[in-house]
Amino acid sequence: MSSVPLNEIDRSPMSSRNTNPDFLAERVTQLFDVPTSRLAIALCLDVSWSMNGKPIEELNRGIEYFLSTLREHPSTRHCTEVGMFSFADSVEVVLDFQGLAGVKSTPSLHSKYEQTNMGDGVNLALDRLEQRVGEYRSTGVDFYKPWLVVMSDGMPTTDTHIAASQRARELEGGNQLKVLTIGIGGDADTDALASFSNRNPVMCLHDLKFAELFDMLSRSAIKTSQSRPSEDVKMEMPLTHDWFSFVPRK
Repeated sequence: MSSVPLNEIDRSPMSSRNTNPDFLAERVTQLFDVPTSRLAIALCLDVSWSMNGKPIEELNRGIEYFLSTLREHPSTRHCTEVGMFSFADSVEVVLDFQGLAGVKSTPSLHSKYEQTNMGDGVNLALDRLEQRVGEYRSTGVDFYKPWLVVMSDGMPTTDTHIAASQRARELEGGNQLKVLTIGIGGDADTDALASFSNRNPVMCLHDLKFAELFDMLSRSAIKTSQSRPSEDVKMEMPLTHDWFSFVPRK
């Protein structure tokens, strides 16, 4: 990786780094035991009440498929580390970054309350991503450009997404982060989602096709893991894409 290191970018005012000594020690040990290049993928997920019912059920199925595929494929088994971060009224670390062998079961998401605190959710994801990249660097483990994947079916109910989106764009502009934004259904605030990236348009997901989305993400992670960390690998887009549409940049 080049340009400004991710773990040297200014952190959000309320940094939310993991301070559990046992977990952190085990996570660093994983890097020494299996010093292969790492790909960190942060899933930042809207779990507000509008996601209740079938949307959250299909999202959970998609994540289970995603983690299972990455765990079973020889190229991604030791390479990929997935973090899951949810946002509604509050934000939560559902799964912190670690080797997939340590993820014994897929965490289940549950919809909560009415608010959509997107900005704090993204800042939490970036704080934990920043912390993990610092561990890669301190142990001498090479790594691919990390991913931030933001999914939402509504609009932010606080203005914290303004600063969070600037933070994400700065990392993206410094070649330190790949940002993907996913609008779920017809009520997603695509303007807010678009503000997180200057490079990639918002993907609008049709008919809750999370299986197709996570299949695309899985294939892209496999393709990335089979490249060199210095390469800029494009997402593995499907040949047909009636299950999503791109929102043109304004």
